[in-house]
Amino acid sequence: MWAELKAPALVAEPVERGVAAVLVRCGQRVRVWGEWRVAAGVRSEWLGDGDSAVVLELDEGPALRVQAVEPLVVRQRGDA
Repeated sequence: MWAELKAPALVAEPVERGVAAVLVRCGQRVRVWGEWRVAAGVRSEWLGDGDSAVVLELDEGPALRVQAVEPLVVRQRGDA
């Protein structure tokens, strides 16, 4: 039998990771404008020059349009 015990005072640090904007999914927290926002909606758009963009509908504030390869920092929604 194996068990893992944790002290009640220990709180796990939220896991942050860098991903291309095209990999952001609804429900993830995204670091934008110096704050964490929840991606309420994510859609792709083709730009006139053949590149693609990602539009993030955020829980607060205006939507954010970035190039699909733009690096963003994300957390899972449950992470503080």
